[in-house]
Amino acid sequence: MVRKRLLTVTMALLMVLVLTVGWFPVLAAPVAIINVADTYTIRCSMPVRYLNGTTATRITSGTLVISDNTTTTKGVITNATLTVSGATVAVVGFVGAGSSAPRISLIGSDGNVVVNINGYVKVSRSVIQYISGRADGWLWHTGGELGNTANATSAYSAADSYNGSTSVLLTQGATAGSTYVQVTPTITFHVHDLDSIVSGWSLAHKLQTSKSNGAQIELRFTAPTNVNPDGAGHVDVTLLPYQQVGTGAWVVSNITSATECLAYGNDPWDGTAFSIASPVAASAIEAAINATAEMQANSSNASNWVLSRVRVEVWEGGARTCYVDDLTVGGTVYGFEPVQFAGAIVARP
Repeated sequence: MVRKRLLTVTMALLMVLVLTVGWFPVLAAPVAIINVADTYTIRCSMPVRYLNGTTATRITSGTLVISDNTTTTKGVITNATLTVSGATVAVVGFVGAGSSAPRISLIGSDGNVVVNINGYVKVSRSVIQYISGRADGWLWHTGGELGNTANATSAYSAADSYNGSTSVLLTQGATAGSTYVQVTPTITFHVHDLDSIVSGWSLAHKLQTSKSNGAQIELRFTAPTNVNPDGAGHVDVTLLPYQQVGTGAWVVSNITSATECLAYGNDPWDGTAFSIASPVAASAIEAAINATAEMQANSSNASNWVLSRVRVEVWEGGARTCYVDDLTVGGTVYGFEPVQFAGAIVARP
């Protein structure tokens, strides 16, 4: 009987011990978070589409820079940038714990670009191999770079447009100077090609009522030897498709070899300036440039200089507004419209 009672007490104590030990939590060591700070080169083939579904272009490369030591910050990313198509956006987010494929999420916006990245970090033997995932986002407007002279502004606008939702509003001040939107052409086009433009070049614009000096189209051509876009071996051919007084209505100006133009540049030998200050037809501008004394002095020839920039501007001083939309360059339309982008990316350190 005593043995029975002793066994019963012993079993009860064992049960209490088991239950008591089981109640205490197991304190596992924290899982390490790898440091993802680095500069990553992005490779992708991401379509950029206007909101009507048509494809504008593709993003094929970019750069992701993460500056935070995420081991120290416990996975928090507050200092990072994403650069694509010349635009740099600050992004923030998190990377997870783990030693083989932790997840990573980043998001950012600069007021024009909104981007979100979700993916994972491939790690092998504690070394980051790549970040793989998907990027999604949109741009409020696309297609050009803005600039202006003193007391003037250039801005994307949803207040009025010829086509779609947005345009560019050029507001000139009292001082003469270039107030503009410009694009980098995707076509190969030379000075000699101005001789035979038939179609594929145009501009929609809306000059303020009763104002003069509307939009001009400046084509910059550069010599193969040119290492400074503003230096030796360049010429700006300024097309003047519409010099009438503004009516406050949208006008589409087509550019052909008959369109009048001027030219200002520097010869490729020593950068001596030259100009064609009186309007001539685009078909005659090649010969006029090559015939200038400055070009002749060194037997220079601009015929094969390559188009490197297209700028739409208002130049002369005087307060006025001019909307610009649907700039067409060699058949490519720059409409300044909102676009979406989405696709897979791989970023390697």
